[in-house]
Amino acid sequence: MSLFFLAYVVAIIIIVLMVGFIVRAKKNNTLIAIPVTLVGIPVILVILLFLFKGPLQRGEMLADTSIGPLLNLVSPPPDLYLPLASIALDPEITEYTMSFSHQYPGNHALMVASSRPLKEKSPSYADISVSMAVFDGQKELFRKASEKAGQFWGREDYGAFLVLYKVPRDLPISRELTAKIKISGNLRGILERRGRTVLKIQKFSDE
Repeated sequence: MSLFFLAYVVAIIIIVLMVGFIVRAKKNNTLIAIPVTLVGIPVILVILLFLFKGPLQRGEMLADTSIGPLLNLVSPPPDLYLPLASIALDPEITEYTMSFSHQYPGNHALMVASSRPLKEKSPSYADISVSMAVFDGQKELFRKASEKAGQFWGREDYGAFLVLYKVPRDLPISRELTAKIKISGNLRGILERRGRTVLKIQKFSDE
């Protein structure tokens, strides 16, 4: 954050000096400072965004603002939506542990996904409930239970968002974390209807 702020301050100083030079050189037309400033500041800001695009997108700078998610929408990195952790669900297992680390700020979710084609006409997730607790070492950072599942339909799979959260508001970036997930309800019934189903932690759109 400090690096970006310093670069921005330097850019503003350069613009002010440039405007002062132009105004002094053309004393009879001091209004030229206005268009120079209006054009110069956005140009410098765009250049700074381009130079610091990577750190901004990864949340290394200004992580608590919407700049990183906005840049990820405009120019998404190739690994933006790759799962941070995933594991196949087993009808005999109701508790799972996954290690993961956030790479980008913005919306994230614990979700389930099954492969297409659909094995049921109207998928429902009301017959299971999920709780998720996230730890940094032994310290608990986050705990949340699933509410009404928000479904998604991808090109190759379909599923539901079970637990939603934001980074870095709820959990930090670039730190190794451990999630402990408990599933209750008719997990076996879901797997019998859908076949192989994966539990995963993943970023999704910030729209």
